[in-house]
Amino acid sequence: MINQEIAEIFYAMADLLEIEAIPWKPRAYRFAAQNIESLSKDIKKIYEKKGEKGLDDIPGIGEGIATKIIEYLETGKIKEYNKLKRSIPKGVIDMLHVPTLGPKKVNFLYKKLKITNLRKLKSAAEAKKLRYHKGYDKKTEENIRNGIEILKQGRGRMAIATMTEVANIIISDLKKEKPKKIAIVGSLRRKKSTIKDIDILVVSNKNIMTHFTSLGKKIVKGPKKASILYHGIQVDLRLFKEDEYGAAMQYFTGSKTHNIKLRQIAIKKGYKLNEYGLFKGKKKIAGKTESGIYKKLSLPLIPPELRENDGEFTNKIPKLVTLKDIKGDFHTHSIYSDGLSTLKDLSLGAKRLNYEYLAVTDHGTPQKYAGPPLTMKRLNEKFKEIKKYKNLIMGVEVDIVRKGKLFYKDSLLKKMDLVIASMHTTNKGDQTKTFLKAMDNKHINIMGHLTGRKFGIKEPRKMDFDAIFDKARDNNIAIEINCTPTRMDIDDKLVKRFVKKGGIISLGTDTHATDNLETLQYGIGTARRGWCRKKDILNTKSREKLYNFLK
Repeated sequence: MINQEIAEIFYAMADLLEIEAIPWKPRAYRFAAQNIESLSKDIKKIYEKKGEKGLDDIPGIGEGIATKIIEYLETGKIKEYNKLKRSIPKGVIDMLHVPTLGPKKVNFLYKKLKITNLRKLKSAAEAKKLRYHKGYDKKTEENIRNGIEILKQGRGRMAIATMTEVANIIISDLKKEKPKKIAIVGSLRRKKSTIKDIDILVVSNKNIMTHFTSLGKKIVKGPKKASILYHGIQVDLRLFKEDEYGAAMQYFTGSKTHNIKLRQIAIKKGYKLNEYGLFKGKKKIAGKTESGIYKKLSLPLIPPELRENDGEFTNKIPKLVTLKDIKGDFHTHSIYSDGLSTLKDLSLGAKRLNYEYLAVTDHGTPQKYAGPPLTMKRLNEKFKEIKKYKNLIMGVEVDIVRKGKLFYKDSLLKKMDLVIASMHTTNKGDQTKTFLKAMDNKHINIMGHLTGRKFGIKEPRKMDFDAIFDKARDNNIAIEINCTPTRMDIDDKLVKRFVKKGGIISLGTDTHATDNLETLQYGIGTARRGWCRKKDILNTKSREKLYNFLK
């Protein structure tokens, strides 16, 4: 987690510096943060092995930033960061987390309008005081009001990747006590994209509770339940007997609405269901396994991802796609754009995961975020080099620009084996017409991160998704689940809608370093929540069938 901790500090420093209107430094910190996030190795181990020279070798890290990394590794803090935080009111920093508000807008609100906290910001938006300033209008005020509500509702929720990592660390440590059984439950087991806290069940001796509370800041400890704060994340541990374990797994996996419906079914059959078992009067008739409970209620074992009371009790449960079905990844970036991996690195990464293929889709964009421009000279170099690696597919992630046009001309796109079209510039307004126009281009194979959402940063676009899905299906264009944990775009509800219309889903990790390839597992979770079968996922096709689809 040390890489993520340092990256988050540098992202925060960039925002704070931008609020203070400091030039060029914010971009430097963001670039460093992105590269640290994408590292395949623990930055602490790099420093321990190679010293400051090892840090200097990381792209975007010069002497000044390297010094701050060393300071954090050795002291657990960065003085300049703490000084920056003290120089700006906490309420102003909170405003940064409101969706649609970036550092430049916060700078204006703070410096020009003297708004210093969320309460004052909400009051100003409700009193219609912002619309008279340049760059602000009625829609901006509405977005701010909605953003503050979203912030309140989502406070404390974290990306599934972070929560999975924490859960695995804790379970690995708890296994030292040799529990008979141990498992993750709750929304993390149901593979929701964001998680509020972590729930773990065990069958073990009582010593495990003491061990557990030693791992973090103790909140509460009882004979059967304990809670801790681990790096600010609440983790709950519950202790059950072996003959209760299945009932507890079912109960604590949830969701609440699924459990309510299941209890109603049990009552109609003359049973009582709780976290300790399924009972006929006082006699327990099931509880050791989840499957035993569902079977007694004349139900199939419903996959955790589908337990949302959204059709799982009334529709036939399909055989859902699994990670073992995946044969490749369609969205990766190399050093030819803003990635950290060479083509050789990506080829080896694909082999490590036993993939048949991996598409290298560097950015075709006028935007500076994507690194040096991918000129024809560099593109030709990439065309030539990629032929060395039989498991790599030559692709591009081309920007959708004004009026639905693509940044690259058709003459170049037709040379690509695979084309992803994405919009990176705006989430404002209804972009339906823009997307529909772009999808007229016969060279597009995949629509990338369709809604453009980033948790806590960008709200998803509001568009006529039925119109977009119909056209994608009719034009043989896949819609991407972007597996980047901070995106998870599109969400499971849109996945379900698209697949129901007969559309095909593509999974792309948006990899910028080879370790990011592992994030495809989170896209699988979203696909399963969207009721996807193997045949609904483009990544399950053999190389031969894939090329038939692309042609």
